[in-house]
Amino acid sequence: MSKRENIFELLESFGLRNATLPYVLEKKAEENQDKIFTIFKDQEISYKETNERANRIAHGLLKLNLGRKPKIAIMFPNIPEFLDCWFGIAKIGGVIVPINIHLKGDMLQYLLDDSDSENLIIDYSYLKAFEAIKERVPKIKTVIVLNAPKSVNLDYVLYDEINDPTTENPSIKVRDFQPMEIMYTSGTTGRPKGVLYRQYFTLAGLLVGSELIEGGLKELAGDLILYCPLPLFHSFAQFLAIMPTMFLGGRVVIADKFHASTFWDEVKRYKATIICYIGGILQILLKQPVRDSERAHNARIAFGGGCPRNIWEVFEERFNVKIYEGWSLSEGVGFTINKEGTDGGKIGSIGKSLEGFNLKIVDEDGKELPPAEDPHNPKPENIGEILAKSSLPIGLEYYKKTDIVKKKTEADGYVHTGDLGYKDKEGYVYFSSRKKDMIRRRGENISAKEVERVSNQHPSILQSAAFAVPSDITGDEEVKLVVVMKEGEELTPVELLNFMKERTAYFMLPRYVEFKTEEEFANYKTATERIQKYKFKDEFYHEVIKKKTWDGKKEGYKFK
Repeated sequence: MSKRENIFELLESFGLRNATLPYVLEKKAEENQDKIFTIFKDQEISYKETNERANRIAHGLLKLNLGRKPKIAIMFPNIPEFLDCWFGIAKIGGVIVPINIHLKGDMLQYLLDDSDSENLIIDYSYLKAFEAIKERVPKIKTVIVLNAPKSVNLDYVLYDEINDPTTENPSIKVRDFQPMEIMYTSGTTGRPKGVLYRQYFTLAGLLVGSELIEGGLKELAGDLILYCPLPLFHSFAQFLAIMPTMFLGGRVVIADKFHASTFWDEVKRYKATIICYIGGILQILLKQPVRDSERAHNARIAFGGGCPRNIWEVFEERFNVKIYEGWSLSEGVGFTINKEGTDGGKIGSIGKSLEGFNLKIVDEDGKELPPAEDPHNPKPENIGEILAKSSLPIGLEYYKKTDIVKKKTEADGYVHTGDLGYKDKEGYVYFSSRKKDMIRRRGENISAKEVERVSNQHPSILQSAAFAVPSDITGDEEVKLVVVMKEGEELTPVELLNFMKERTAYFMLPRYVEFKTEEEFANYKTATERIQKYKFKDEFYHEVIKKKTWDGKKEGYKFK
């Protein structure tokens, strides 16, 4: 049986009509019973308990009479209660809206308002951020607070009130085509867009799990332990870590967050056999002092995205793991995995598409481009935009933004990703750069437009331009902001960042700030007033510019 036939036999045996988050959890709970599924610090939760915990939340929410298919935002850190709510909301046919815990101000308001969320489940530590914009989100009718101190009187529902004693599965039929989640992108041209996942998006977990097994995890079957330091409010953790592990009957170790200094100690402690990464995690680990635990562990595979070619072999050699590099989008229309890597001479590649997905590289006219003769030295005529397409019922959907979907989707169903890349002769894809105005920092996608929007709210600022500049961490980026003051106004970089800190997430704060006059700024514009950011980037290392640029890291500014 071919690999393609095997994949579609898996899909057929599982049943598309059963491709829902509630069904997957209930099926796996029945199969695995008391086998451990999640580990958080010293807490171990079995498959059966995971299902029962989700049922308790589901029944508790039903008793609140939130209406049919309620939209419920979750603002939790990495804790087991996140999964309880994630599964529990799905069990009542609700729509989950995960919120980045670092958001505040206008961005937090926008996500709650745009998603039409009428309910919010929030950890007490983030309640202050919500209350600061509470009057501007009148759609929110019910607020449920976790970990509220007993000494504090709140006019909200306490989490214990929805932790119902009923552990049986709710008698609600959830269908595969129902909306399941609204996952917000970071925004490419301004405001983030809400990607709508339907219940059958859980199939992505089945496909990724199948690829991992085919790629060398067969010997770990039944003893698969994945260490996940990534935030649960991101799609990677949910659909490329949690769900594949569940399909394979493994266990997931949920870290409260990424800790570089204790990373390998944790991997060793929990006997993890696979770790997942994103963004600059690998580079940060390489900068840590050498220690015994970094090789004295059971991990054999590091699975994720964003590994620079120049550290690939160095990382594998130092930490005794094999890198499985992948690529995907929040939009979920394309998935790749490179399982060949060092052994197969494919270092630097994001791999090939998973079965059920297709990629092609096209030029500005939509013409498919030829593969590169030498994948490490591609020619300009090999590099184009990556277009993705799914042969599964997983299509691009933005919540309330069908016009954007139409603009990004070609007649043949291929979707413009905004990423540039190329293929080699064997069909392996190599990521080149981003077409969109985005900045990749510490695993977060940052919209330059959003940084500018926040900075421009300062009453002393006339205009600004945010863009990516090289980071100390290979493959990562930092934010630089060029600012033009209004006539007669004065402002220091620290005053500006303190202003922005109250209105946006810490990771969006610029490390570098440079002030220019209005006349100087005009030299970076076209005749149609478009800002030519490449000019700012080109002069980043010029001595004159370096002397004029404030570096928050060197100055010891506390970004968090």
